[in-house]
Amino acid sequence: MKIVSVGDEHLNLMFGLIGITGYEITTNDEDEFKEQFNEILRDKDIGLIIMSEKFLIRFKDFFRTLKTRKTPIIIEVPDIKGLLEFDYFQKFIQKYIGLI
Repeated sequence: MKIVSVGDEHLNLMFGLIGITGYEITTNDEDEFKEQFNEILRDKDIGLIIMSEKFLIRFKDFFRTLKTRKTPIIIEVPDIKGLLEFDYFQKFIQKYIGLI
Protein backbone atom coordinates (compact mmCIF):
# COMPACT_ATOMS: atom_id res chain seq x y z
CA MET A 1 0.00 0.00 0.00
CA LYS A 2 1.18 3.48 -0.87
CA ILE A 3 0.92 6.69 1.10
CA VAL A 4 0.34 9.90 -0.85
CA SER A 5 -0.21 13.53 0.03
CA VAL A 6 -2.74 15.83 -1.61
CA GLY A 7 -2.33 19.53 -1.06
CA ASP A 8 -0.47 22.61 -2.03
CA GLU A 9 3.18 22.95 -2.99
CA HIS A 10 4.35 23.31 0.63
CA LEU A 11 2.55 20.23 1.95
CA ASN A 12 3.78 18.06 -0.91
CA LEU A 13 7.33 19.35 -0.52
CA MET A 14 7.32 18.52 3.19
CA PHE A 15 6.06 14.96 2.68
CA GLY A 16 8.20 14.55 -0.43
CA LEU A 17 11.29 14.94 1.77
CA ILE A 18 10.43 11.62 3.42
CA GLY A 19 9.61 9.90 0.13
CA ILE A 20 5.83 10.33 -0.06
CA THR A 21 4.41 11.07 -3.50
CA GLY A 22 2.47 14.32 -3.65
CA TYR A 23 -0.43 15.43 -5.80
CA GLU A 24 -0.89 19.17 -6.11
CA ILE A 25 -4.42 20.41 -6.65
CA THR A 26 -4.70 24.13 -7.24
CA THR A 27 -8.28 24.50 -8.43
CA ASN A 28 -11.11 26.03 -6.44
CA ASP A 29 -13.78 24.68 -8.80
CA GLU A 30 -15.67 21.81 -7.14
CA ASP A 31 -16.24 19.76 -10.30
CA GLU A 32 -12.62 20.08 -11.39
CA PHE A 33 -11.45 19.16 -7.89
CA LYS A 34 -13.66 16.05 -7.81
CA GLU A 35 -12.35 15.00 -11.22
CA GLN A 36 -8.72 15.38 -10.13
CA PHE A 37 -9.31 13.64 -6.79
CA ASN A 38 -11.20 10.75 -8.39
CA GLU A 39 -8.22 10.27 -10.69
CA ILE A 40 -6.05 9.79 -7.59
CA LEU A 41 -8.59 7.33 -6.14
CA ARG A 42 -8.34 5.15 -9.26
CA ASP A 43 -4.94 3.97 -8.04
CA LYS A 44 -5.97 0.95 -5.96
CA ASP A 45 -2.48 0.70 -4.40
CA ILE A 46 -3.08 3.86 -2.33
CA GLY A 47 -3.91 2.95 1.26
CA LEU A 48 -3.50 6.32 2.98
CA ILE A 49 -4.09 9.85 1.73
CA ILE A 50 -2.68 12.70 3.78
CA MET A 51 -4.72 15.71 2.79
CA SER A 52 -4.61 19.42 3.41
CA GLU A 53 -7.48 20.43 5.68
CA LYS A 54 -8.55 23.25 3.37
CA PHE A 55 -9.92 20.74 0.84
CA LEU A 56 -11.87 18.84 3.48
CA ILE A 57 -13.39 22.08 4.74
CA ARG A 58 -14.17 23.42 1.27
CA PHE A 59 -15.65 20.18 -0.11
CA LYS A 60 -17.27 18.70 3.03
CA ASP A 61 -20.10 16.86 1.30
CA PHE A 62 -17.78 15.14 -1.17
CA PHE A 63 -15.47 13.90 1.60
CA ARG A 64 -18.29 12.89 3.92
CA THR A 65 -19.13 10.05 1.52
CA LEU A 66 -15.49 9.15 0.89
CA LYS A 67 -14.57 8.88 4.56
CA THR A 68 -17.08 6.08 5.07
CA ARG A 69 -15.03 3.83 2.77
CA LYS A 70 -12.48 1.50 4.32
CA THR A 71 -9.71 2.35 1.86
CA PRO A 72 -8.02 4.57 1.27
CA ILE A 73 -7.92 6.12 4.70
CA ILE A 74 -8.04 9.91 4.41
CA ILE A 75 -6.55 12.02 7.17
CA GLU A 76 -6.31 15.78 7.21
CA VAL A 77 -3.34 17.83 8.31
CA PRO A 78 -3.37 21.54 9.11
CA ASP A 79 -2.36 24.12 6.56
CA ILE A 80 0.18 26.80 7.29
CA LYS A 81 -2.79 28.93 8.37
CA GLY A 82 -4.17 25.86 10.14
CA LEU A 83 -7.62 25.65 11.63
CA LEU A 84 -7.34 22.28 13.36
CA GLU A 85 -7.31 22.27 17.13
CA PHE A 86 -4.06 21.62 18.99
CA ASP A 87 -4.82 18.03 20.12
CA TYR A 88 -6.49 16.99 16.86
CA PHE A 89 -4.13 14.11 16.09
CA GLN A 90 -4.36 12.67 19.59
CA LYS A 91 -8.17 12.66 19.37
CA PHE A 92 -8.04 11.26 15.84
CA ILE A 93 -5.90 8.29 16.85
CA GLN A 94 -7.96 7.63 19.98
CA LYS A 95 -11.17 7.66 17.95
CA TYR A 96 -9.67 5.49 15.21
CA ILE A 97 -8.52 2.77 17.61
CA GLY A 98 -11.76 2.93 19.58
CA LEU A 99 -10.76 4.71 22.78
CA ILE A 100 -13.33 7.49 22.30
